[in-house]
Amino acid sequence: MARDFPPLHLLKSPLVYVLAQAVFSPVLRMDRFVPEIQERMRRSGYVGFIQDQRQQLVFTPEPSIQPFTRWIFSNRENTQAVVLSQNFVVLETSRYDRFETFVEDLWVAFSTIAKVAEPALVERLGLRYIDVIAPGPGESFSDYLRPALLGLSAEELGAANLATQYEATGSTDAGQLVLRLSQPVDETLLPADLFSSQLRFSTPSLKPGTYTILDVDNFVTGQFDFVAEPLLDRFWQLHRYADRAFRNSVTEKALQIWQAQPVPTTA
Repeated sequence: MARDFPPLHLLKSPLVYVLAQAVFSPVLRMDRFVPEIQERMRRSGYVGFIQDQRQQLVFTPEPSIQPFTRWIFSNRENTQAVVLSQNFVVLETSRYDRFETFVEDLWVAFSTIAKVAEPALVERLGLRYIDVIAPGPGESFSDYLRPALLGLSAEELGAANLATQYEATGSTDAGQLVLRLSQPVDETLLPADLFSSQLRFSTPSLKPGTYTILDVDNFVTGQFDFVAEPLLDRFWQLHRYADRAFRNSVTEKALQIWQAQPVPTTA
C-alpha cells in the first residue's frame, strides 16, 4: 500500500513498543488448536512458549472478574511475541524495524491462526505505538514535542513532581485515532493497560519526571472476515494515520537528535 511519506529510520529511535491486535468472535475450544499453532509458530522462529493465566472484568448484567488463558509464542531473544486467547491475537515487539517488516510478521501470525483455528469474524483491529521521549542534558521537552502537546510546566505553576497528561481523539477514514501524552510518576515504560507484556526491553532505567510517553493508538471496529490479506490492508490504513500522528507530534529538531534517515519505499 502506498505511503504518505517514505519510512523513517531513526538510529536513536524513541520507539520502545509496538502492538497490533485483532479481537475476534470467541473460539471456546482454542486450547485444542494450540499444539498445532505452537508447532507452526516454532517453525517460524517463535521458539518460546508460555501458557499464562489472567483475569478480566466481564461486563454482564452482573459484572464479574473471570479467569482466562493466554498462550504466548516468543522469539529467541524475547523481543517479539504472538499472544493468543480465545478471542484475540496480538503481535507485540520491542525491536521494531519498519512497518513493512512488521506486516510480514503479522501475516505469519494471522495466517497461522486462520488456517488452524478458523476464527469467523473480527470485531476490532488495533495498532499502537509507544515512544519514550527523554531529553538529554541541556535539552527540554520543547526540543522534542510540538507546542500544542506541552501544557504548563512545573516551574510555571510552582509545583513539584507535576504529572501531566494530554489526550486527543478523532475519527479518520481508517477508524478512531487516539493520541495520548503522559509523564509517569514512577519508572514505568508502558501505559498501565500494557503492563502484562512479558517482552524484554533494552531501554535504560529512567527517573520519574525526566521522560514522557507518547502513545499513538489507532483502531477500527466492525465485522470483518478473519482472512489475513484484507486484514493487513486495514492495518496499513491504520498505520498511515499513526504515522501522521507521530510526525505531527514531534519537532524537526527531535528527528535530527534521533538521527532520522529517510528510507526509499522500494528498499
